Amino acid sequence: MINNISRNLLKRGLLQYSNKFNISTIRNLNSNSNLFKTNNFNNCLIKSFSTIKPENETNAATTTEDININKDEIINSDYDKEILKYIPNPKYLAKEQMRKEKSWYLALLGFYSKDTISLHNSYRIYEEIAKQSSDIEFYKQSNLPVNVRSWFTISVLHIWIVFVRLRKDLKLSKQLQIDLYDRFWEDLEKKIAIAGIKKRFIPKYLKDFYTTYLGTLISYDEGLFDDTVLCNALWRNFYAMSPDVTPQQLLDMVKFIRVQLNHIDNLPDVIERGEISFHSINDVKKLK
Repeated sequence: MINNISRNLLKRGLLQYSNKFNISTIRNLNSNSNLFKTNNFNNCLIKSFSTIKPENETNAATTTEDININKDEIINSDYDKEILKYIPNPKYLAKEQMRKEKSWYLALLGFYSKDTISLHNSYRIYEEIAKQSSDIEFYKQSNLPVNVRSWFTISVLHIWIVFVRLRKDLKLSKQLQIDLYDRFWEDLEKKIAIAGIKKRFIPKYLKDFYTTYLGTLISYDEGLFDDTVLCNALWRNFYAMSPDVTPQQLLDMVKFIRVQLNHIDNLPDVIERGEISFHSINDVKKLK
């Protein structure tokens, strides 16, 4: 059900161009508090975040207690390893295999069709995203616990970064965006199961995460050309309005995003071959 809804949104362009429709409804999914207005948020950057207590915490990432898994109850070394592990689908072809001489019988069966190539490219791109969301240093530098919500937050951020690049060639990348979206939700379902959620409850969690996903993408889109708005979006979505977040942490994350966007924008074969890469968070921190 979730995938069908998202595919319809993607086909209608709602996930690519959030400025072409009324986003107030989805924005309200993240927060209804006056604290999140730009002027108030600028004051927050000056003041200590420890003094901030939102009047009405209705952020989509934290409205449902079920999603915010208690790390004290479930976190352990085995859990860390499982939640950070990504096992790619063995059926997809590596880029070296795709570059080999094409077999005429496979071509006759449609193996090298645009949709099939898009499918394999989505696996390659998502594998690079998974490397970022599986990097323990990212959690340490961002001061995030290792749990499903943190993994989801990091993954969505990188998916948005990739989507921004793919929008440059919307006609060519439309199917790739849909396929990439499917890879993410397949992986998310596995992570929820790893967290100990019973199978019959997983659809409920997916619906809640889906609401958060929509609100997060639109919030980041609003901040694409404005660092202050992007800081606001990061605080509400990436850090879940934590009072312990410092202005420097937000600025570091904005820097990370800008560097990644610039890097990926200059990659030539993202759509055609699914060749993409990210800088590590430590490498970005070293940049001046």
